Amino acid sequence: MSVSVASTEILTRELLKVAPADSRCARAEIVSMLRLGGGVRIAEDGRLVLDVVLDAAGAAHRLAALVAREYRISPHDGGYHILGDKVLVRLGECAEPLARSTGLLDHLGRPVTGIPVHLVALAGRNPSVAAAALRGAVLARGRLQVTKCGPVTLMVQSPGLAETLAVGAFVRKLGGTPQVRERRHAPEPHHVVMVHDYNGLHKVAAAIGAPNFAKSHIDPAPTRRAVVHNRGDLVTANRNRAATAGTSTAERVAAALNTMGGAIADEVVVVAKLRMAHPAESMAELGGRCVPPLSKNTVAGRLRRLLEAADRRTQNTSLSA
Repeated sequence: MSVSVASTEILTRELLKVAPADSRCARAEIVSMLRLGGGVRIAEDGRLVLDVVLDAAGAAHRLAALVAREYRISPHDGGYHILGDKVLVRLGECAEPLARSTGLLDHLGRPVTGIPVHLVALAGRNPSVAAAALRGAVLARGRLQVTKCGPVTLMVQSPGLAETLAVGAFVRKLGGTPQVRERRHAPEPHHVVMVHDYNGLHKVAAAIGAPNFAKSHIDPAPTRRAVVHNRGDLVTANRNRAATAGTSTAERVAAALNTMGGAIADEVVVVAKLRMAHPAESMAELGGRCVPPLSKNTVAGRLRRLLEAADRRTQNTSLSA
């Protein structure tokens, strides 16, 4: 499997022509590009700086235009810098007001982990917002990979687990089936969200604003499909299904922990955090990470207790309201 630069450029060009449906969609796209493309840091002089590294100059200009339109902030004070095949957009004086406006800083001025919660919640209710958020993620860190005998694969690189879960939720909202891979041995460890099944990728590409690319570059019937020939392939297929289910569970577990706060047993919290940190691992593998080791049934039972408790608290809160 290799990165297809030409196909990635075609997809990017079509996405750059998309006009956000409304202000909410424009801001969702901005937040995704800022979060996946860079991060908030403190400069030597104590100022807050927001560096965003994007794969294409077109994406950098789009980000600047959207920020100027939505927040009345000009990001040109730091300028553009070419870093090999990437473009660095450096925001200096406007970094702090922009970070606060987009939710990348909390009310105390502390950097927020992952995609801001309000955006993830809004995307869960509104497919247009989910499409805009995913479009920003693809423009910031999207790649297309191809093989001689398999389908095209969309890959979105994410700096951390929290961002990965959010991107996976956007993909799922648009009808795709995300798979998560952790690249812990890369020069800069990161996670990757992948979409490679034909139906899911076709829906996702069309939803984020690239219907022409979906029609012309996503082959509905590859000439040679991978066929499960032996037990080894069956094991691989089962692991892929388990990884997809684990990613979905990790999203629910993260939301449940937030709902319960500190009102949950320590042993349940330990298992929940392991599931969030290792979404692609099986229950048995998670159990092996515990001290002392736990059976897969015990791990599953503790996660089930957490999810059921969170559901009950949510229902009680709704009834009280």
